[in-house]
Amino acid sequence: MSATPVSAQEMADIYGSIYCTYAACAIFLYDWLLCLDQEIRLIWKWQIGVTIFSLLYALSRYALLMQSILAVASN
Repeated sequence: MSATPVSAQEMADIYGSIYCTYAACAIFLYDWLLCLDQEIRLIWKWQIGVTIFSLLYALSRYALLMQSILAVASN
């Protein structure tokens, strides 16, 4: 089993990519938590029920949230 040598620049690029992924996830989670009360009030109107628009919103919003969390978890 031979190891491939990795240069210092390649390691710096890898760590930079990892840190940028963490920062993007933190900003995304912060934004989600900051807007959660408005989201519940405006999108998830319990007296109306679930609409196609709320499902479309959930699909777009939470798919990005899950992708961000999985990107951090895979690092």
